Amino acid sequence: MKLDSLITFLASLAIAIVLWLVVQPTYEENKEREVQVKLELRNLAADMAVIQQPESVTVTASGTTSDLDRLDSDEITAFIDFGGAVEGTAEYTVLITDLPASNLEFKVNRPRLSLVTEKISTGTRSVVVEESGVPPEVFVYDGSTVFPGDVQVHGPDSYLAMVDKVRVLFDISQIQPNKSYVLEVELLDAAGRPVPLVEAEPASVTVSPAVMAAPQQARVLVRQVLDGQPAIGYEVVRLAVEPTQLLLTGSSRAIGGLGTAIDTEPVSIEGLKTTKQFKVKALIPDGLEAEDSAEVTVTVHIARSIPSTRSGGQ
Repeated sequence: MKLDSLITFLASLAIAIVLWLVVQPTYEENKEREVQVKLELRNLAADMAVIQQPESVTVTASGTTSDLDRLDSDEITAFIDFGGAVEGTAEYTVLITDLPASNLEFKVNRPRLSLVTEKISTGTRSVVVEESGVPPEVFVYDGSTVFPGDVQVHGPDSYLAMVDKVRVLFDISQIQPNKSYVLEVELLDAAGRPVPLVEAEPASVTVSPAVMAAPQQARVLVRQVLDGQPAIGYEVVRLAVEPTQLLLTGSSRAIGGLGTAIDTEPVSIEGLKTTKQFKVKALIPDGLEAEDSAEVTVTVHIARSIPSTRSGGQ
């Protein structure tokens, strides 16, 4: 063979090998790839539920590398037909359909699944309001009303039986007078954990808190009131009241109309010859109340009168 011919032959062979190496992976057969496919439930009766169903299944696609690279798992549909299913545990076949237009072959890795179906029931439960936080200092919180006070709960029988409490959480730290709040209903088991597969209807309720303006306070002096006169030849030399002040609580209007002092009940000293203590009530204006007792002690100190002396000639 001439040298030129040999060189041409070797060059052609090298080019052919390179082309084969480039093209071969594209058309290589018997490649496999696993994809996750969403699982659909079809023909399931409205009063039935599947317990702990898998959300997806694994499907193996086989074919050429180029076809596998173009595969979109969203084009594959996996489903179970529950037509005629009855309550209890049974095995169901996983089927695939809506396959993409390609030369790929598909198979479900676990074509049979053991699943549990249950009847769906409905019950009525009362809604409980659980408060958190503390109200602003300027307001007093006096409980809440809920509308509606009862909700329908529905779900698989075994899960419905787990519902121990239907509640709404209410943060009272931001409450305002004449304002209502729409809150989501929570379904909890005896341990305070959310119960799955059970729903409430309605899913939220309206909570209306009773909010009032917080009482105001003012500290006032206590002023003793005497009635009558000591015995002839005696006089009041000193008065004392204990406590000297009272802390009063009430509405802003009542506090605003309050002076600097309040009187006691009249203390009768008629014919008194000795020092004496009296337990009497302070006269609290309407709409106000004393933080502690409204009773005070008035001490009246009595002594003989000192005759006045007159100077002058006789």
